[in-house]
Amino acid sequence: MSYKNIGQVRQQKLTYLFHLLDVNDNGQLTETDFLTLVQALATMRGYPEHSGAYNSLKRSWMYVWQNIFKLSDLDLSDAVDLTEWLKFFDHAVGDEAYYSALVAPLEESMIALMDTDGRNLITRTDYQQLTTIWKVRAEDIDLVFSKLDENGDEALNDAEVGLAIRQFFTSDEPDTDGNYFFGDYTRA
Repeated sequence: MSYKNIGQVRQQKLTYLFHLLDVNDNGQLTETDFLTLVQALATMRGYPEHSGAYNSLKRSWMYVWQNIFKLSDLDLSDAVDLTEWLKFFDHAVGDEAYYSALVAPLEESMIALMDTDGRNLITRTDYQQLTTIWKVRAEDIDLVFSKLDENGDEALNDAEVGLAIRQFFTSDEPDTDGNYFFGDYTRA
């Protein structure tokens, strides 16, 4: 299928991300996949269920899910398949308001999750803990972190992470470092 706003590289990245988020590997994204991720992320960070931190995490991930679901479930199946997912992003990444409303909250949530000590720096360990939840291969973590840590200080600041996430969703250039934020999408 041909898309207006996403080229081959972005299709490959988004397909890879779809499979990372499809927790039960059934070929569909559902609310259950997102709730399972919220629970895993909360457990990783030690957020007790119903705590303020847990509720904030759940709110931001469910906001993203509800908007993706509402705008993607074209066949009204209560699930989003890969074709619907790609159609959604074909529209969303071509519209800055869409991107800001739907992807930016996810970006903010991921930065907050990775910054375990509140210093606005994400260490290799912080990155590893988060990406392990998404089934990123262990052998990819060092490679990816090194690509994202452009100044070699062994930490990513909020701006570096924000840029990497934006590049993941918006770049069709194969050599862009942010393409690898969620792991090596080329080996999917």
